Amino acid sequence: MRHLTLNNKILLLLLCSILLVLLLVGTIFSTQVTRLHESSARAELISSADLLRGDLLTRTRHLIDSTIRIAQDEDILATLSLISRYQDAANYQPLVFDPEKRQLASTLEELLHSGGFNLASVYQSDGELIAFHAITAKGKGGGYQSYQEGKALFVPVNGVDSADLSKHLFHGFGELQHEQQSGQPAVKFRSGVGVATVVLEVTMPFTLQQSGASELVIGWLRLAYYLDHTYINLMSQKLGVSLAFVSEAGETSSEGFSTKRRAHEGMQVPQLQLGEETVSDIAWLASSDGFEAHLAVPLNGNQHIHLVLGEGTSDLARNLNLFARSVFWVMLLSGALVLPLGWYMTRRWVSQPVKLLTDVARGITKGDR
Repeated sequence: MRHLTLNNKILLLLLCSILLVLLLVGTIFSTQVTRLHESSARAELISSADLLRGDLLTRTRHLIDSTIRIAQDEDILATLSLISRYQDAANYQPLVFDPEKRQLASTLEELLHSGGFNLASVYQSDGELIAFHAITAKGKGGGYQSYQEGKALFVPVNGVDSADLSKHLFHGFGELQHEQQSGQPAVKFRSGVGVATVVLEVTMPFTLQQSGASELVIGWLRLAYYLDHTYINLMSQKLGVSLAFVSEAGETSSEGFSTKRRAHEGMQVPQLQLGEETVSDIAWLASSDGFEAHLAVPLNGNQHIHLVLGEGTSDLARNLNLFARSVFWVMLLSGALVLPLGWYMTRRWVSQPVKLLTDVARGITKGDR
């Protein structure tokens, strides 16, 4: 530095300042882009969670409307009235009751296909199964419950193996499952068959009017949607985000999505409400490889399961971080090239001619020329 002239020192300081400005601009730009993406991802996940709430609310209304209509079906009421009055397990008459139950199972099958439900089942007033039909990811089928020598005997319809579908039923399903909400049957979430699957269901009694104002419960209707792997994949494609139901035992997620970050113990997770109010609050988790929004889904009892929405953890966030880092390195390399190139060009076309003119002027002053 001692051999540099004052002009060269000023020039060097100017070039270094330009380099520092480029580095600062690159750093600020990459940071702001990352923050902008995080803010955008959060807004997108909240919007997706609200759209999912809207879909579940639509299914809830469909369950309520269909349940009320089915509970007033005269053919089903006639079958249940016959069973409640005359069926005796010890002296069961298959020629009388089995055709009625088979027809009921077929009616439930038609109901599922027309309504898009996953499960429709009818129970006696004491909660014992009468007939059902189910559509699952592994297949579809149903049947009814007959009796032989006083013992319950499941009779499959359409050749379905009872072992694969019986686990979808709750035997002893009765009056304790029925709730009213604002004068209508209450739709509830229930833990499903799998590790982390959810059932959206409603239960309603079949009643007969008795003398006076009293009603006699002669059976129960259960109608449900399975929020299983098929539903999660469908909604994931529709919303454009990854989805998962996560419990302590495991998770059921959309294709290619794995929630690496479970909700921390003690973390406040807002509850998903199936009302008109939009989703505005989520439990937010962010890291270098993606973003997640957590909502708690209340199940039967005091249990909860986490609904997780993920924002492109494998591609979008990674590409954005790569872009931000690329901007930083481009700024750094640009500064590294500008410094020596500017030094050379300034010396070649500015410093040397000025020095030459200065030397000539000094020579003239001394009388050498």
